Amino acid sequence: MKQRAIAAIRAICEISQLQSLLLETAMKILKANIILILTYGIHIIWESLKKRDLKIWEGVKATYLKKTLGAVSYKPLTLPTKRI
Repeated sequence: MKQRAIAAIRAICEISQLQSLLLETAMKILKANIILILTYGIHIIWESLKKRDLKIWEGVKATYLKKTLGAVSYKPLTLPTKRI
């Protein structure tokens, strides 16, 4: 799983001008390229997947979204809360 995560992060880094894309387009790229890299052959390894593998996938998706939104990559991505 780590090899796939590394390949997905490399693919993310190769996308030029990711921040200038529309969010809708960036999400289509995520589904078409990045998720495809992560889940290739999943039917073969499905039985041996562990919770940490899913956390790795979520980390790759978070990295992609942070890069898309221009967020700092070393801070957790949190949604703003509404003050009452």
